Amino acid sequence: MINEKQLQQLINKYQLSLTRERKKQILKYADPIEIERVLDYLINELKIDKKNIEKCPSILCQRLSSIKANYELLRDKELYNYSIESCLHILETDNESLKETYNYVIKNYGQEALNKNTTILRIPLCRIKEVEKHLKGYIDDQTLLGACITSRTVEEMVEIVRICKKERIKETSTIFKQTPEEVKKIIDICRKYNIEITGSLFHKNSDSLEEIINYCVSNNIILERSLFSCKRSELDSLIDTCKKENIDFKGIVSRISQTTLDEIINVCNDYDIPLEITMFQSTPDEIIRIIEICNKKQLHKIYYFKHLIIIFYNNSLCINNFRFFLNIFFFFTFHFLNPFI
Repeated sequence: MINEKQLQQLINKYQLSLTRERKKQILKYADPIEIERVLDYLINELKIDKKNIEKCPSILCQRLSSIKANYELLRDKELYNYSIESCLHILETDNESLKETYNYVIKNYGQEALNKNTTILRIPLCRIKEVEKHLKGYIDDQTLLGACITSRTVEEMVEIVRICKKERIKETSTIFKQTPEEVKKIIDICRKYNIEITGSLFHKNSDSLEEIINYCVSNNIILERSLFSCKRSELDSLIDTCKKENIDFKGIVSRISQTTLDEIINVCNDYDIPLEITMFQSTPDEIIRIIEICNKKQLHKIYYFKHLIIIFYNNSLCINNFRFFLNIFFFFTFHFLNPFI
């Protein structure tokens, strides 16, 4: 087993940042020689971003031969949503189990279903068959595969399906992230506040969901589904920034991080452009590209008009096409003729 000093030397060598808990996990299971081989392979050969390794430290406890075998198995498969960067947890799966699950899912569910849910590859075949035995025919195939990935027992899954049928709620894979008790509480909360019930609401437990709702109600914020993906502390920070910068806070702002919000504000300040809510549909880099294209086309005066919204409804790749210039034409027509209409 690797000791703490050896691990710290490797962390320093490869410039990793690991929490104390993640270090404990590695110290418990990793081999000092094997872990360096794995790090070298992932970082220097596969060019994996170190941040992704930090998110999945258990990969460092696996044997290099097994990781290589899994990588080579999946490399030439038609997995459109598969990215080695974001699927390290699949590489640490037992190779024989991975082959077994892959072949079964392809045969019984098809390539498209696998593309939509690549994480199923890390689930043992026996788990999939157990869930199928109780839920096949009661929920759609995509939801069934999603349910397999959760930590719910089959008994809990059956109860969740019963609740959904009774409440006339469409089953989605995210619903199975919660216990049957939590599912019922979340449904009751949504009914109480007249919130449309969708799968995205089940990413949080009922207490967190109600905390966000109460916060929004007390601050006169219109309830939008995008708000429920935020933590209370994140909302506080975003709203404070919006007030400071005189930005009309809407649900779209809650879909970005505080860092991204700050970057967009800085870009607008640097280019002397008024902030508009539609800008937050774009990344800071995208906004810069839009500005540069507009400058190149000598459209920079548009920045000072109120209806900047027109530019930011299209991404920078659309700026050069007919649709963009049609929008600009209608904008000018409206802006100059409106007083006479």
